[in-house]
Amino acid sequence: MKRVGQRTASYALTAIAVVLVMAGPRDLAHADAELPATMDIFTSSEFPIERIGFIANTARARATELTLYRVDSLEELEQLLNENLPNDPERAQAMALQRLHAGGARIRQLAQKGAEALELTLRYGIDRYPAMVFNGGETVIYGMTNVEEAVAIYLTERRRR
Repeated sequence: MKRVGQRTASYALTAIAVVLVMAGPRDLAHADAELPATMDIFTSSEFPIERIGFIANTARARATELTLYRVDSLEELEQLLNENLPNDPERAQAMALQRLHAGGARIRQLAQKGAEALELTLRYGIDRYPAMVFNGGETVIYGMTNVEEAVAIYLTERRRR
């Protein structure tokens, strides 16, 4: 959970981002040269990411590597494998294995993405989501789902340094 002080700072940064976004995309366009090299976005199905195409519409789109991680991928996999299993342990195990083999690429993808998201959250020290991580951990913005607003905050904070 966020502490009160963090919440106040977060509200202030969000207000700055809103002002920048309301000023228009041309104000962010001149900042394309300052866009991050990487953005790792951590979220769940509960918090859909908005304006993810924003980066694709910038001049430096090819230079910014954006990766979306769903931290609930492993939970989704577990639900998929365990849904409506019988009470008999042997039959349940057989059904779960059958689902595992029948799911093929989708199950492998959920397992791989979930493990990757978990590993990166530990590496970055991410303790809540949604979270947007810029340049391999240089800056982390929590609680935002709008990529354009998060980039505006990132750029504003970067200019202050």
